[in-house]
Amino acid sequence: MIFPLLQNAVEQLQAAHKDTPRLEAELLLCATLNCSRSDIILKKNESLSEGEEKNFQQLLQRRLASEPMAYILGYKDFWTRRIKVTPDVLIPRPETEHLVEAVLEKFSSDTNPLQLLDLCTGSGCIPAALASELPHAQFTLTDISKKALDVAKENMLFAQARTQFLCGNLFEALPHCPIAPLYNVITANPPYGSETDYENLEKELKHEPKNAIVAGNNGLAIAEQIIKTAPKFLVSRGFLFLEMGYDQALVISHIAEKSNCYREILIQKDLAGIYRTLIAQTD
Repeated sequence: MIFPLLQNAVEQLQAAHKDTPRLEAELLLCATLNCSRSDIILKKNESLSEGEEKNFQQLLQRRLASEPMAYILGYKDFWTRRIKVTPDVLIPRPETEHLVEAVLEKFSSDTNPLQLLDLCTGSGCIPAALASELPHAQFTLTDISKKALDVAKENMLFAQARTQFLCGNLFEALPHCPIAPLYNVITANPPYGSETDYENLEKELKHEPKNAIVAGNNGLAIAEQIIKTAPKFLVSRGFLFLEMGYDQALVISHIAEKSNCYREILIQKDLAGIYRTLIAQTD
């Protein structure tokens, strides 16, 4: 029956020190049976077929081996969207929702056409969230990984008529002839971890693509390149919204100030009270 099978899975996940063993066990069972968590209560006295039980045990073993739940389930909820994820993309984080919120604070009431560029787009979670809130906006998504862009395309299907996807390294992906395109907003959640940070990560986090986590120059190389180059691709009084590491606020603000390209520089805290998002407006 389902109930003892579920309870056994909970106990195994508890023994493996998972933070939410019952929730995880129920979600794995939901994935197996293609049902909701409320359905499990109704089915608790039913039995699984041999194939269903085998599939459930396979999913459970993947989780016990520290594979992230998002990769096992194939999705992660972010903002108001269910975002498809694969091992080719970073799993969307709650703290990145702060960047989305910061953009919406400035532009949700703006009815003018907007051009938005999302760099290092990965799963496309940032533009997907923004597209659901800004129906008048046009989006350009870039990533150095074609596989990541393929995932982003699926997450932007609902807004595909106003979205383009370009594969390449940051701004190099954009057409530069005869002139470079200009955007009202540039968003980015670039890799900002150092090699040391990566070595100290928990096993579960190392399932995610290293090139989406680690950057050179102690984690600052890509962020610095974006900050210095973004003004060339922003309209006058355009905005850059950039996510950063928990300990990078001072150096990131210094890089932005030293570039002499921005009239206003602000770093906002996320819900955990950590300085997380650079908001910089060009002259």
